[in-house]
Amino acid sequence: MADIINGMDTWVNADYNPFPKPYLRLLDGQTTVSYCRSLTLRVVFSQHGYDRRQRWIIPEYKLDEAVRELKSDNAVFRRRYREAKMVNADVERIIRSATYGLVTLRMEE
Repeated sequence: MADIINGMDTWVNADYNPFPKPYLRLLDGQTTVSYCRSLTLRVVFSQHGYDRRQRWIIPEYKLDEAVRELKSDNAVFRRRYREAKMVNADVERIIRSATYGLVTLRMEE
């Protein structure tokens, strides 16, 4: 996913952190610590109301939840995901869902 975002030469730079970091999660009404990898989005150029150098760190479990949700709703996305042929619109929907709608990449084809 980071390769797709960076390949578009857009206003956001994406870095995938392969080392697990601790995150607080709410599971069954209780706060627990879970360790997972993350995707960091960093604003390179101020655009769309986002300031330069602003960062979002998205835990991998949130990305997985977004993918599961999209796969259950969209058969075309499910096929592209299974074949590893995601398009920009797929990545935008995953990021938007994983960030509760706060981050909209607006990557043009």
